[in-house]
Amino acid sequence: MTRPGEDDREALLGADLGHERYQRSRVPAWRPVRFRYFNGRWTLIIVALAVLGFIGHLASDPDNRARISRVGFTPSWNGPTEEDLDAAARARQLMKDMKERYPEEDGYQLPRRDNYVALERLATCLEAGTCTDSERKVILLATFHFGNSELGWNGGEQVWARATITAFRELNHTLLFSWRHMDTLLNYQALPELVTHVLWERSEFAICQRRNDTNYREMDKADYLTKPWHDWQTGPKRCMQADDYPQGIPYWKSFQFWFFVETDHPLGGHWILAPENYDMWYRNVNHTYIGYSIEHRCEQFPKFEHREHRGLVLAKTLSYFEEKTNGFFNILRKAREGVRPHSEGGNDVNFDLVTTAGAKGDHIEVLGIDSLGRMNQTEWTEVLARSKLLLGIGRPIVSPSPYYALCMGVPFIQPVSNWDKNYPEDRTKWQTQQMGIRMIEEPYVYHVKVGDEDGLRAAMQRAIDNPIKPYIPPPMTWDAFMGRVQKLLNHDWHAEAKDYVRWKYHNAPEWQYLAMDPPDKVQG
Repeated sequence: MTRPGEDDREALLGADLGHERYQRSRVPAWRPVRFRYFNGRWTLIIVALAVLGFIGHLASDPDNRARISRVGFTPSWNGPTEEDLDAAARARQLMKDMKERYPEEDGYQLPRRDNYVALERLATCLEAGTCTDSERKVILLATFHFGNSELGWNGGEQVWARATITAFRELNHTLLFSWRHMDTLLNYQALPELVTHVLWERSEFAICQRRNDTNYREMDKADYLTKPWHDWQTGPKRCMQADDYPQGIPYWKSFQFWFFVETDHPLGGHWILAPENYDMWYRNVNHTYIGYSIEHRCEQFPKFEHREHRGLVLAKTLSYFEEKTNGFFNILRKAREGVRPHSEGGNDVNFDLVTTAGAKGDHIEVLGIDSLGRMNQTEWTEVLARSKLLLGIGRPIVSPSPYYALCMGVPFIQPVSNWDKNYPEDRTKWQTQQMGIRMIEEPYVYHVKVGDEDGLRAAMQRAIDNPIKPYIPPPMTWDAFMGRVQKLLNHDWHAEAKDYVRWKYHNAPEWQYLAMDPPDKVQG
């Protein structure tokens, strides 16, 4: 798991840079246009007829009808309401507050600029009365993984975050990035009635819950992204919604964007978003599986018919090759040497294993493996695509890289570290490196129990002898991912929170704050 300050921007383990299919626009969606030869009334009539005719043309196609429905293209043509104008003014004030409190030199300006564009777009359509239903839904991206994904970071969390951002943008929602808990509170309190979801970093969510009148000064000193003590907050020093602070961020709108399996949300595991379907692996998790897709990104990389007679070992650091983490430590070298040579140009070429962990030229003597050195994502993906297999040795877990391998037409081999000795082939009881693909069969995924030298050699040979076409597991397709995202956004979380408080806390008065109604506007 990457943290701020770690240089993970060039070490690719299956990165998903940008989803270039959906280019971001830095121009507000609704900008006033002046026509030289028409007055305002005729301009409005002509534009309205053109838009309605265009929508009618699109709607004649069933696929386009689905797309129109998906992005919520139902703007109001009756002009702005007083509530719209008030919200627009608050959106513009939020832009001013952001620029004042988060100056250019803070080093995080790409996501900040995205905020300014999003707020300008929102304010403009509110003032014109032309916002779509989707544009009115503001989602706060309150973990650094979202911002870092925009800055080019490539860890597993950023791959997941980048796909999620792309999905929200395709659905035409308004997105605001934040980095710490008070940053998130600032954004929420400006537009509380429009914010539908807050996707938190787990640690920042915990800090937001702890903030109070006695500890806020020390907590603010630790917030290195803003000036100390956040003197903009007057009155009670809180962050989350409470009986004495109703203008705080509601718990029922707050979701942990968490890459792993821990569950510690006061409303239960359903408020924890997961990149994999953990409910299939563990009991009593009940996370909300949204997952992700690398389908569009994978389409942009070239595929190769000719492959080098080698396998790429999946590892982020050289420490992964050590015995304590390497499931094939004692058998890897002999298994590799047992793979048949490949005849090329009249010469026999021995099978080789390479890695991109460590520095170029590093040699792992005990295993006989050389490092090609750390690479940017394009270089790494080409090395992968020109290899005959991707080999997992135990870590990293929950990595996007096996999905990239399959999508590039490269089979994946992974260790099985635990199994039921009485039912060794019962995959439901296996513990594997990438649990999300333990049910996928050969020739796509090969599963080898740790310590099985013959099994590892045979799996590598079969993977070489049976090349595959590019493959995306059904849950990893873009359409499947978008369906889960829409389900998340359309669900009535407030009603579920009230049901949970009744069930879990017996509807006790002291727990009602978990499902409170937010105030209509900012208070105090």
